[in-house]
Amino acid sequence: MKVGCVNFGPLGHTLIQQLALKHDVLVFDATRNARAQNDIELSALVRASDVIVVCGKPLEENLHDVVFEHGDFASNLEPGKIVVDLTAGDPESTRVVAVALSERGVQLVDAPVHAEIWADLAAHAAIFCGGDAATLAKVKPLLEVITPRVVLAGASGNGHATYLVVQAIAICNRVVTCECAGLGARQGLTMRDMDTVLNNSSGRSSATERLLPSFYLAQPTADVPLGRVVQDLQLFCKAAASFGAPVLIGNLARSVVEMAYNELSDDATLDDVARFYESVGDFRFADA
Repeated sequence: MKVGCVNFGPLGHTLIQQLALKHDVLVFDATRNARAQNDIELSALVRASDVIVVCGKPLEENLHDVVFEHGDFASNLEPGKIVVDLTAGDPESTRVVAVALSERGVQLVDAPVHAEIWADLAAHAAIFCGGDAATLAKVKPLLEVITPRVVLAGASGNGHATYLVVQAIAICNRVVTCECAGLGARQGLTMRDMDTVLNNSSGRSSATERLLPSFYLAQPTADVPLGRVVQDLQLFCKAAASFGAPVLIGNLARSVVEMAYNELSDDATLDDVARFYESVGDFRFADA
């Protein structure tokens, strides 16, 4: 199986490096200034590859733009090829693209990679897959090179839908943990005591387990760019609105993360949401 990796976004490099550990991949990377080994033109990559993996999209583009608006991509897609999208996306748009590709004899797998720590995807990432079951079986071994946690979520678009749900829950947990820890700090509670109490009570969550120890140990818990998180939450709220699903807390969390992103530098990561709370509340978690 010949694999081609296409990247138009900042996180795509990491995914290409991971796939290249066990596969001889062809690469088209629009973000690189100079050609690297195995880099070829987009049209040649699509023609030569059985599986074309979209590793990164620009923030302003969706999967339809990448596949159909980049002429070298669409014009060289032949029947029998498989397109795998490793990036976040709108589930409904993904379903439309899947139908359009299927009419050309091309299968689409939406397989977004969810991770808060991109420096070690094998240990921290999960991939949620949507698409035809037989096609998913073909590409699952490829995806397991990135992380062993590959979850089959059902039909086309379900991978992107699952990703957005997981991302929204994770961010809501992180935001409320920062708020409650800030209140505790103001009340004179230490982060160590809050770690002990909350993580041995009904207040426990994946966010409290990671964030509270990090506040007094000064350890990072995430390196994913905050701008990507903002985009994910905007997609989540858009998808919810299109189906009439109430996301009152989700919209509040999105607003908080957007405020943090607007206040912080362009290179801010998800961990910097805590720094935003510190600046608003005029305290430091590490001092509590």
